[in-house]
Amino acid sequence: MRSTTSRPTRDVAELKRIKLKDGAIAPEDEKTLVPLVHSPQDFLVIAAGGAAGVQSAYIPGWGSRTGSQSVTKEIRRP
Repeated sequence: MRSTTSRPTRDVAELKRIKLKDGAIAPEDEKTLVPLVHSPQDFLVIAAGGAAGVQSAYIPGWGSRTGSQSVTKEIRRP
């Protein structure tokens, strides 16, 4: 998990385009990188099974690190 949290980054320009960071996009924003996550605790890994094959998805949170909260609820088949 250490390499996962230390390497992925986004540029500041992208964060401004998607309105996660305020301000006009400056030329240096395209080259200024910030971490995608701040710590391993920011990841929530979910594994689910099925016959569909190998698939994966990245679902970002809403807002800041504290802007969304995961909830776990067991779902039982009838």
